[in-house]
This record gives sequence, C-alpha cells and structure tokens, in this order.
Amino acid sequence: MVGNRKARAATSTGNPHFQRSTICVSRDGATWCVAQRSCPWRLVTNWQLSRRGWAHQDTWDLNLILARRLGAQLTNVAETTNGWPGPEKYDSPQAWDRALRSAGTALTVYALDDRSIHRRNEAKDALHWVADNLEHLWW
Repeated sequence: MVGNRKARAATSTGNPHFQRSTICVSRDGATWCVAQRSCPWRLVTNWQLSRRGWAHQDTWDLNLILARRLGAQLTNVAETTNGWPGPEKYDSPQAWDRALRSAGTALTVYALDDRSIHRRNEAKDALHWVADNLEHLWW
C-alpha cells in the first residue's frame, strides 16, 4: 500500500464472478485506476485480437462490429485507392470513390444507431453493394 494515497472501492453486480474491485492511486495530481478483475479479460481480448483479428466479445454484437469495421475500411479505401473497376461499372474514379464513401458512411451510421429502420435498410443496401462489388474492392 502506498500510504493513504491508495483507496479501494468495490462494486458488485450480484454475481460473485463479475464482482469488480478498483484500485486508485493518486500521484502528482493524477489519479490512476485499475480494475483488478477486468485486467485479465483485457489481456485475453488483446491476445485474441493480435492472433486472430477478432475477439470473443466481438461476436456479441456482430452486426455492429461488422458495420463499424467495414464502414471504416470502405471509407479508408475511398481515401487511399489507386484504381477503380473501369468504365463498364462506373463512369469515373470519382464515382467509384463516392460509391465507396456512401456504403462506408451507411454502415458507420448504422453502427452508431442500430434502432432506426431507415438506417438498417441503408446498411443492408450497403452490404448488398459490397457483395456486388467484392471483386473490385482492392487497393
């Protein structure tokens, strides 16, 4: 213990397996808090992300994870792309960039608010667009 600068606070959710205790240490005006029980979960999650690219908790709300990640990736491709499918599908590279941004934005907005039926339909249309243009989604 670091003198009286360390304080313990415990909260319980009713289930002893999910009981969390937090240790807070104050030094030089800054307070650092560590949730003891959440640290192993963070380590496991980071390990899973680094090894597999996804973690178990990602599958809890897979619709939101897919929309958030794919939306950000489509927007990034629109900003950094060096090519386009050609004039048979899109008139110009700018039209291709607009289509990428549109699909990316629809998915990202859905990830922020998944209760709206209008946004859900836009996200579904964006996923159909991704499926239709899958072979063209290269850098």
